[in-house]
Amino acid sequence: MRSNGLLKKAKYCDNCKILCFQVRQSEKVDQCVFRCSKGRTKYSIRQDSFFSCSHLPLKTILTVMYLFMMKVPMKTMMKMLLGISSKTMVDWFNLCRDICSWRILEDIYKLGEDEDDIVEIHESKFGRKRKYAKESTRNQEGTWVFGMIGRKRQRVFIFAVEDRKRETLQPYMQAHIKSGATVHSDELSTYFNLKDIGYNHKTVNHSEEFVSAEGIHTYTIEGFWGNGKHHFKQIREVNRNLLGPHLDEIMYRGNYKNTDIVRKFFHDVTAKFNVNHDLPKDATNQYKSI
Repeated sequence: MRSNGLLKKAKYCDNCKILCFQVRQSEKVDQCVFRCSKGRTKYSIRQDSFFSCSHLPLKTILTVMYLFMMKVPMKTMMKMLLGISSKTMVDWFNLCRDICSWRILEDIYKLGEDEDDIVEIHESKFGRKRKYAKESTRNQEGTWVFGMIGRKRQRVFIFAVEDRKRETLQPYMQAHIKSGATVHSDELSTYFNLKDIGYNHKTVNHSEEFVSAEGIHTYTIEGFWGNGKHHFKQIREVNRNLLGPHLDEIMYRGNYKNTDIVRKFFHDVTAKFNVNHDLPKDATNQYKSI
């Protein structure tokens, strides 16, 4: 874990500024701590890391992280990791989604940056319909999600939105689609002014056809909705306040699906926490590997 930057490779005392020793302390979950040789101050080996908020064994947390990224169902995890409550498991899932959210925010790019790329935009309603809901309320259930995807690189942005009005969706387009890009959509009236704001906009009328005679379609983003909705079918109802992190996870998995996503995820944990940021540039791993 130290060699991968998940734990500090060295620790200097906050007070004395001298290198701490790693000493055995059997009553601690990690069986060891950092200790200053002068002031005798002790520090957790998890200090400043992704693991600092938990008392679970490091091996257990790593297993949860790995299984989360492999999309192993929670019921299966509970059988594999006896002794961990469902609440603790959910808490760690949410912490893992925080990493996904952080990476999405850190990756600054716009769709349609390649001249030969096509950006598809579409909106879909997420949320389960209640079986016995009145007909008048069924259409009000769920949350609208707006999506944009670049065909060439298969990079995607999706956001929960209040409605499909022009003033709601247009800021997302301008923030995440390069001006001048080619944009394909259906004929929702919200999109009718896209040429006026600098996009090469082409449409397909879904009431008549799914692919126009010119080859205009939104199959890519609509296919992505299928993956997103499958994600929510695997879990219980999601609080509206937690919908964003779940959408970030879906984006993360979609944007990095062609990589070793487990390795990518652990690399992002290292990058976000940067536990060795305060060490001298020539500092080396001073302790036995963990």
